[in-house]
Amino acid sequence: MSRTTIDSVYAGSADLFHRGPDGEGYLSLGTDSEDPFLATPRPEVPPGPLALALSFRRLAIQDLSAAGNQPMVSSDGRYAIALNGEIYNFRELREELRTDWRFASSSDTEVGLAALATWGCEALDRFIGMFAIVFVDRLRRTVSLYRDPFGIKPLYLRFRGDEVIFASEAKVLIDRFEPSSPQIDPQRAFEYLRFGVTDHDEGTLLQDIRQLRPGDRWNFGIGGDPGSPTRKALRPLDEKPGWSFQEASTLLRDALLESVELHLRSDVPVGVLLSGGIDSSTIAGAVREIDQNWKERRIFTFVPDDPRLSEERFARIVCEHTGFAAARIQLDARGLAEDLEGIVSRQDFPFGSTSVFAQGRIFKAVSEHGLNVVLDGQGADELFGGYRTYLGARAVSHLLSGQLGEASRFLKRAMSLPGVTPSFLLSRVIGHLLPGRLQETARFLGGEPLVPKWLNAQWLRSHRVSARPLWKRSGRSVLREQLDAAFTRTSLPMLLRWEDRNSMAYSIESRVPFLTPKIASLAMSMPEQFLISSEGDTKAVLRRAAKGLIPEEVRLRRDKIGFATPERAWLEPLAPWIDELFRESATRVPIVDWAEAQREANELLRGRGSFDFRLWRWINLALWSRRFDVRYV
Repeated sequence: MSRTTIDSVYAGSADLFHRGPDGEGYLSLGTDSEDPFLATPRPEVPPGPLALALSFRRLAIQDLSAAGNQPMVSSDGRYAIALNGEIYNFRELREELRTDWRFASSSDTEVGLAALATWGCEALDRFIGMFAIVFVDRLRRTVSLYRDPFGIKPLYLRFRGDEVIFASEAKVLIDRFEPSSPQIDPQRAFEYLRFGVTDHDEGTLLQDIRQLRPGDRWNFGIGGDPGSPTRKALRPLDEKPGWSFQEASTLLRDALLESVELHLRSDVPVGVLLSGGIDSSTIAGAVREIDQNWKERRIFTFVPDDPRLSEERFARIVCEHTGFAAARIQLDARGLAEDLEGIVSRQDFPFGSTSVFAQGRIFKAVSEHGLNVVLDGQGADELFGGYRTYLGARAVSHLLSGQLGEASRFLKRAMSLPGVTPSFLLSRVIGHLLPGRLQETARFLGGEPLVPKWLNAQWLRSHRVSARPLWKRSGRSVLREQLDAAFTRTSLPMLLRWEDRNSMAYSIESRVPFLTPKIASLAMSMPEQFLISSEGDTKAVLRRAAKGLIPEEVRLRRDKIGFATPERAWLEPLAPWIDELFRESATRVPIVDWAEAQREANELLRGRGSFDFRLWRWINLALWSRRFDVRYV
């Protein structure tokens, strides 16, 4: 390992101060097989060449004493660990391990160290948590990198010669280790611009930056060929259960209450984010149900400045039902123009809309209230079919199973839902039914070609970009297929990245109780009618499981607002600045036809035509390319 790399590893710790302001630690290992670990609280480089150098920033949540500091080395000097995240069931695992391991702390990190030393990577199957782990065996001279099965906690990679460099945020790998401007990945740039999707596999928008996928397990010898990681993906239950709907909802309720109890484990206060939607309301209701100290919990509600997007009424109903007193966070566009470049930098890669800015405002407000841990309802929509776009998939599942009458009745009921129009629903049904070769023609006739005018088609061809949808059905269980795609590729991975960067930017650990292996396996094993009912009710089994935990008015609500911002109103005052940004990007970012983008942006901001997220994607890609000096050659 070069001295330059070592210096960059240690200097990069300062770049991640926000992820761990409570302490820092450093670990190094020499190239000689007899060399011991050197673990220090400050950067210290021993004489002689190094095979391994680690730096770590600590956000103290479990065992606030120095005994919980990282990187952590076993008492016999053989093993070392750095763990970003939490192992929530560490108390139960500790009981299993205590006869063979003498614990020196009450932290979950030491339990992770003991478990991996005792059980090897099979320990990961016992962990309930969110984590990115570096585990080193000094005697075997091996390094292991592990990521939780959902990808809640990040781990980015860069290869430079025979060096493997990794970090929790990609910007460190770019700013500290990239000697020249990073190179765009043309295919993934197209997929972001056209579909708004990122984070859907091991690649990123930059060719030299990779990421460990959710559930990846990567073991390699120090100084040897790193090879490739293996993946342990989440799976449904081994046997197809014959549950009734009531039995399934009871199992889900029990699993959710257990998960919330585990997620409340902390040596610092834990708060709850409450939007007023079913997911966050259920989390809040579960806390009230099981937590003896529920009155001490801080609840945060957030209210956008557009009443059409506000769920404040429902959040207030939940608070009245549970007895929680909530802190109200007002969301508006103040500070957006000044913070645009900051949020683009914090996120590492482009993101979906200005709602990410609003989410950051929430975590900033939570931080100002003095909290470092909150619970959030992320993941339920992808597990249980919460988005309106899933209605078309459910209808097509009926059609492909020969249930024509049921399909017709379902479509009629679904069209009566708030916010669902016949054109919205039928366009998705047709899209699922059309064979792949006809989908592009249908998109063109519907005014949504795969390569719109604002994309530089010549540039795409010269860089061999394949203009294809990210997902298409392959079987008859269309809803199940679409949920699996959303869970692993097209939705949840990027939502988790946005939440991680936004929360950690303010030194907050955001926990997501819906995302445990047990709950995921239950959801993946349920038939489609348990997820979206024959009446068109989304998240049907979750609604039943939440009965008694949340008010009926919230549990049975049929509208779907989601976390959104009035994007047109927020961006309209920035029109002159947007024009200048687009002109500047004409040569810097050739994947876009900026003259056409500018023309369409002006139309959108003047209220002509249907507003969508393409305007934000243009702005975001331009700012991101400038921030990281991205090359498009």
